[in-house]
Order: sequence, then structure tokens, then C-alpha cells
Amino acid sequence: MFPRNFAWGAATAAYQIEGGWQADGKGENIWDTFSHETGRVFGDHNGDVACNSYELWEEDLRCIQLLGLTHYRLSISWARLLPEGTTRHVNHKGVEYYNEVIDDLLAAHVTPMVTLYHFDLPQALQDVGGWKSSNIAALFDSYARFCFETFGDRVKLWITINEPYVCAKLGDYPEVMRTSIESNSKTHGYTGESRLPFFSKDEPSVLGTADFFALNYYTSRKVRSACGDFNALSMKSDQNVKEVLHPSWPISGVSWLAVVPDGLRKLLSYVKNNIGDQAIYITENGFAQTGLLETEDVQRADFYKQTISEVAKAIGKDGVDVRGYFAWSLMDNFEWADGYSARFGLFHVDFSDEKRARTIYHSGKEYAKLVKMYSS
Repeated sequence: MFPRNFAWGAATAAYQIEGGWQADGKGENIWDTFSHETGRVFGDHNGDVACNSYELWEEDLRCIQLLGLTHYRLSISWARLLPEGTTRHVNHKGVEYYNEVIDDLLAAHVTPMVTLYHFDLPQALQDVGGWKSSNIAALFDSYARFCFETFGDRVKLWITINEPYVCAKLGDYPEVMRTSIESNSKTHGYTGESRLPFFSKDEPSVLGTADFFALNYYTSRKVRSACGDFNALSMKSDQNVKEVLHPSWPISGVSWLAVVPDGLRKLLSYVKNNIGDQAIYITENGFAQTGLLETEDVQRADFYKQTISEVAKAIGKDGVDVRGYFAWSLMDNFEWADGYSARFGLFHVDFSDEKRARTIYHSGKEYAKLVKMYSS
């Protein structure tokens, strides 16, 4: 069973929902640039308007309240606050927008969880090296401090970087990883320097500094030995495994997302047993639809029932300290390279409608019932 103060939420990310890509002094970010290049995104879609949450925030709030959520995870657009990526130029219209969002959530008795960075680096910073720049740590620190000073009196749950493995280096790499990669490099005749960077003792470690473990989970794989199937150096060949989909696992609307609810329970136990008995928030978990869409998404509704049941087992039977669950996503949105072809929402968004009408899916109604049942 879930604890009384369990966080029941849904999640979004700024670039995927806000739109307003040039509104009120916002600077460009790397996804503005990327999605405007032909052939980069499905159907040449982009996030220029997306769900238009920059203008339709009150509609988003209505959706949040209709679901009965206790928490809402959102991200801040770095370039909307700081168009050049630095505090030398603050966009006060951007500050006003996020102040309104945060204040409205609190007035509705919904706790905000804010992600500082969700893949949308200001283009001005990318132009001078981006995440590979020697200055990026100081720039991110300055941005984070600005956010804490501006919003921290009301926001108490913060996430620094969403899925940091996408763009960030680790405290160091595990020794087993270094050994495996060095061995694979020799097998393929590579004689240069190590393919993994080394870190100096002067570089700070973030190990043990987090207040909670933020977990994004979508799917699982079974693996078998690759037995030398790879003939070139790559991340896959370094792992030396082949991923296998079990035939009993249903596939959602995107080919990579096999539905494996008990995989989440196993992963939660793995985190507890290998990283320590610390607080865990499931910050993303969802199910995609594509093609002809109907609001009676029974399969997705069943997915949420099964998955939340597995989370309950992880808490009650395995003793995992899970503090919250955030469904991905509050509403259909710009799904990165898949554009608007993949839909994860609890609310359907009509992207052909200038008003971007939101209509609750069957899964949204069922998720609301689960929230009400487990919260009472």
C-alpha cells in the first residue's frame, strides 16, 4: 500500500509543451535549432507551438486538477529565463511566467517538482562548446542559483539534469566498465588512448549528494551474450550483449517500448540493494500510442493499473522507499525526434486546432481513479 503522503503526479518538459519559442524575449535553444533543420524530426515537426502551454497554462492547470494530482513535475526553459544562457541578461517575462505557474499550482494545493535542465540548452551556450565547454559547470551553477533564489521560496523539490547520462560525465566509470572496454578495444586492434576519459582529483564528485533518487522507467530487455557478433567498436560491442524482447511482452505505439510492469519493481529493488536504501521518486513512466487515435485507450489504462500495482509491491513487499509516481505525460506533446507521431498523454491534444484542445483519455480517467483510491 502507498504511504499517506505519497506524491501522485504527472510530468512534462518545457520544450515539449510550451511553444512560444520566440515569445516575450525567449532565447533560442538547441532543440529550436535542431527541429528547424529539414529531415531531423518526423514530418519536420517542431516545438514552435507544441501544446502552447506558454499561453494556455490555465488549461494545463485544469487538466492537473481534473486528475486530482498532488504533484506536478515541470521543467524550466533555461533560454526563456536567460536568453544568452547567463545571468547578464534576465528575461523578466520568463520569470513572470514561471512565477504564475508555481503560484497557481500552490494555490490549487499541488506541489511543484521542477527540473532545471530537460535537454534544451540555450543555443548561445552550444555555440561556445555546450556541455563540452570548460565553463559549463560554472554557467549551470549560476543558472541553478538564479532559479533557487527566484523560485526556491516556493519550490522544494528540484531535479538538476533529466537523464544525465545523455549529456553528463560520471564521478568516475566503474572499474568493471573500464576493464571491459579496454579488453574490447584490444580485441578490435585499437591501440590509442583509452576510449573513456579519466578525471583528475580536482574535479568534484556528486556521489552521495542527492536528496533522492529520480528514476525514469519505460521498458526492459532480456539479454544474452553477443558472442562476438559485433565487428566494430561501439557502445553495443562494449556491452557484449544482445537485447531480446520476450514474446509475452506487448509492444506499445513505439517499437522500442515493450510493456514490462514487473521490470519496474525489479529495478526499484535493484536501486535499493545496490545504491542504498534512499528515497526514490519515479519521475517518468508511460505508454505511447501512434496512428489512428481514440480517446478510449484501454490498453494504456491497463498499463497504468498493472504498473502501479507493481510499485505497490515494491513498497509493501520489497521495502523500497518509493515516495512518488509521475506519469509521462500530462498530455500529448512534442516527442523529440518522433515529433507529434508518438503520444504519451493522459490528455489528448488536437494539434490541428489553434486552440490546442485538451480532451481526457480513458487512461486519464482511470489514472484519476487510482490517485483518488490510493490517496484516500
